[in-house]
Amino acid sequence: MLIVILALLRCNTTDDWHIHGRWMDNNTVPLEYCTNETFSLIDVKTLTVQLDKYWSSCYEDNVMLWRNEWQKHGTCFNQTQVNYFNETLQYYYSDYWQGK
Repeated sequence: MLIVILALLRCNTTDDWHIHGRWMDNNTVPLEYCTNETFSLIDVKTLTVQLDKYWSSCYEDNVMLWRNEWQKHGTCFNQTQVNYFNETLQYYYSDYWQGK
């Protein structure tokens, strides 16, 4: 059985939670690097304002984080890049992760 994980992160205790990534797990290990499709900022250009606000990095440039998350985990979802990032944002917006 596959589990979808929405990982959240705070840079410090006074910050809001934001997205670190979303990946699938088979109860043993996360699925990783399922294809060799590279990240394209052009493909997610319509989402960059939202991604900068809700999917930002504490440690590196945001684009580097998005590239890493797409190539490592997003390629396992059988979705386009824009759909992967948009769907992850929708999960975050839904407040489901907050138990609401």
